[in-house]
Amino acid sequence: MAVSYPNWINPYPGHADFIPKNRTIVSIVSGSLVLPATLVTTSTPHHYYLGSIIRLDIPPGFGMQEISTQFGPIVPSPINPNLFVMLLDSRGYAPFVIPPGAQQFAQCVPIGELNQYIYNATFNRLLQSLTV
Repeated sequence: MAVSYPNWINPYPGHADFIPKNRTIVSIVSGSLVLPATLVTTSTPHHYYLGSIIRLDIPPGFGMQEISTQFGPIVPSPINPNLFVMLLDSRGYAPFVIPPGAQQFAQCVPIGELNQYIYNATFNRLLQSLTV
């Protein structure tokens, strides 16, 4: 029984293609008195789902170091595919800025999902391309 993984689906045969992907952060906006949450904008559509748990990794020099390595569930925007709201209170944090000539970037990393919204654990990208 031979197993093959087409290269157009997975460039590394035999290795899983992790979904959802890390995304580069281009903007983080602190919440207001009315909405103590954090708005995160990514450079490309993130494809995260309601209840995905996302960790933020902010390199030194980008500001908002207080939120780096924090994580929480998100609510994706129904209008902008690059925007999601994190249920983290970032009021009073330093502003997020991308320094000129940055060699590395802030990113959001999916690390889990809430049980009542479980989706990604039931979607196996590796087996999608399985041929026997």
